Amino acid sequence: MVDKLGKNSELAEINIDNVDSLETALRDVDLVVHAAGPFQQSQNCNVLEAAIETKTAYLDVCDDTSYALRAKSLKDRAIAANVPAITTGRIYPGVSNGATMNIFVLHCAHLAI
Repeated sequence: MVDKLGKNSELAEINIDNVDSLETALRDVDLVVHAAGPFQQSQNCNVLEAAIETKTAYLDVCDDTSYALRAKSLKDRAIAANVPAITTGRIYPGVSNGATMNIFVLHCAHLAI
């Protein structure tokens, strides 16, 4: 994957329950993409909190409402730290698939062959 993303990218395996190791890993990093689910079992937002602490841009692929609400409760901290933080980057794929189909039916169905 690093070959595809470029020489300035790096993949890392981190214990997300260890806040100190998270903060160490995120120092001098531009972006963290949190894909270490299942989010449904997470009772905290350690990765997001470490991203805010280290001023690292954050994106997760959460699809769990409870986790998303916990993450969104950190909005003011992220804004105060000037950290872009996007949660639920992939929430409810069935809903987005349905919306896409609806748009197609309403606007593009006449183009189908």
